Amino acid sequence: VGGVEYITKPFQFKEVLARVQVQLENRFLRQNLQDKNLELSQALSQIQATQNHLIQSEKMAALGQLLASIAHEINTPLGAILASSNNSKTALKEFLEKLPQLVYEMSSEQQKQFFALLDCSLKAEKWKLNSKEKRQFKRDLTRTLEEQGISQARRIADTLIDLEIYENIESFFPLFKNSEADWILQQVYNLICLKINSQNIVMAVERVTKIVFALKSYARYDNSGQKQFVQI
Repeated sequence: VGGVEYITKPFQFKEVLARVQVQLENRFLRQNLQDKNLELSQALSQIQATQNHLIQSEKMAALGQLLASIAHEINTPLGAILASSNNSKTALKEFLEKLPQLVYEMSSEQQKQFFALLDCSLKAEKWKLNSKEKRQFKRDLTRTLEEQGISQARRIADTLIDLEIYENIESFFPLFKNSEADWILQQVYNLICLKINSQNIVMAVERVTKIVFALKSYARYDNSGQKQFVQI
């Protein structure tokens, strides 16, 4: 019996040593795996943080571009409103300053033609003419006025174009032959400017209203649940 124990003990020691070695290796592998997992987890967290930062940066950049576009779209009609308001203020101021002269220094016939010319401009058909066509009308009006011996024909023709009066000017020849014709036409133009500027302001306000409505429609959350056809 003693001989058997002596022989088997070395084998048991080797087996225990092998088991211990395997356990140590497994422990080392587990620890190494845990370390790797920790490194990967930290790297993933950094990647996610970087990704979130990039997404946020892209969102802010897109928002900045959107705001810049919206500001441009709104500033354009606002600029038109401001310009039209200033023009109206200047035209009204000048007209009111000259109103006593219109009332007291013009003859009844001149006043009649003044208001007739004003009415003609107010009721004039809106001609959608380009610059070339306007220049041609100006040349034609200038030639017609010169044939009647009217001085400052080119200047008067230019004002008539601004008043959108392109034809049927024969009844105003006596007014145009007056020495104060240019001044009288300027006062008619000042009154017409009030109308033109008012129309420009209305158009600009309508444009701003459409922009705001589009933004509200884009940002509003529809919770009705109704399906709609969408052009993808």
